Amino acid sequence: VVVAVGDSPTNEVGSFARILRSTDGSTWTNHSPSGSVLNLYCKDIIWDGSEFLIAGHDYDSDPSSPGWEGVVYTSPDGQTWTRSYETDLADSRFDRIASNGSGIVVVIGQDGIVARRSEGSWSIVEPGVPATQRIRDIAYGNGSFVLVGHNYSDSLDPAYNGNVVIKR
Repeated sequence: VVVAVGDSPTNEVGSFARILRSTDGSTWTNHSPSGSVLNLYCKDIIWDGSEFLIAGHDYDSDPSSPGWEGVVYTSPDGQTWTRSYETDLADSRFDRIASNGSGIVVVIGQDGIVARRSEGSWSIVEPGVPATQRIRDIAYGNGSFVLVGHNYSDSLDPAYNGNVVIKR
């Protein structure tokens, strides 16, 4: 469960598109997106100074390209949600999101997928992180977005040391 605080209401998100809103942190009201959201996983939420943004993933059951796709939902008030972006990449999932508070939003996901919104337009970007490293979180501060992660191996090698990777 993730909580983000905006100007007044607090929003809480979890799996299967359960989005709760509270003005006092005690009484919560469901404001989940309408429509087919049974497979929607909400993983992170932020307030960027003008709207709430949720990073997550949804299952696309289109027979021509079934699989998970990274999605971003936005809301000006935490009550009404709109899907503002979805990847066209098979088996992509968004896990974390950050904003500089001036219109640039960056969302990250499994297997190094990174998308950026600037001036209202989304695009996939290449962070320059090798496939052997996993991006796990993102933050913005002091004029920079910072990605953190770790080395990754498919083997259970006891010599694996879990080195931390930082990319600005």
